[in-house]
Amino acid sequence: MRKIDDVIVRTGSMSGFDRDDLPHYLNLCCFMFNPPHEKLEKIEKLLESDYIKGF
Repeated sequence: MRKIDDVIVRTGSMSGFDRDDLPHYLNLCCFMFNPPHEKLEKIEKLLESDYIKGF
């Protein structure tokens, strides 16, 4: 297991992958896979949320 950790540290993360963005991707996945299942209602909730106002 030590060798795997050394390789990960030396090579860094995958290109295009930023660990700082991981919580955002997880939040988006949870949002997409949980109710409401109606897409338009989901978009409305997203646009009304405080989360989207930060961007």
